[in-house]
Amino acid sequence: MPFIEPQDRTEREELKVKIRPEVIREINEYADYLKSEQWYVVQELLRKSIAGDKEFTKWKAENPGVASAETKRTRAA
Repeated sequence: MPFIEPQDRTEREELKVKIRPEVIREINEYADYLKSEQWYVVQELLRKSIAGDKEFTKWKAENPGVASAETKRTRAA
């Protein structure tokens, strides 16, 4: 069973990032394996990584609204 599920077709926003070439190769290979797009693989790996961070989950529960307020400021810039 793959670590992430195959791609769905929900709405998405753009985020520009710079990634090392060897990581991009791995992402592309994993996308081929899943028969999914590159952006989806990155998205799902990030989602699973963030969800698995117990300290962040605790911090987020203790600081409701802080992360969403920062996101709004970043997108407005």
